[in-house]
Amino acid sequence: MDPAWVTTDNEPDFTIDVDDTVAAGDDVQLQVAAAGTSFAAPVSDTTHDITAPEDAANEIDLALAALANGNYEARARVTDGVVTSNWSNTVSFTVAAVGGSNGLYVYPYLFV
Repeated sequence: MDPAWVTTDNEPDFTIDVDDTVAAGDDVQLQVAAAGTSFAAPVSDTTHDITAPEDAANEIDLALAALANGNYEARARVTDGVVTSNWSNTVSFTVAAVGGSNGLYVYPYLFV
């Protein structure tokens, strides 16, 4: 993950790679916080039920609601309701929404 990731898309998409211990029906949690703050009060906290196709691909794609321009950090984890993984690597990104069709669209990867 390039630590200088910048996007003009204020509704960024995240790809979360998981291993074979994850199963359909498990939940993935994606948190986004303003850079330099704690995740105690994230600006986005999304939980998604993993589907069979996502389980087979070992990859979950999640889109976020609109974020304000700024610098952010994101992390993810998976739970089966009994066991919860550690948080993934933290990725940094910047939203610099400018409109138009000349935007740079790059998708960050999180590994759980």
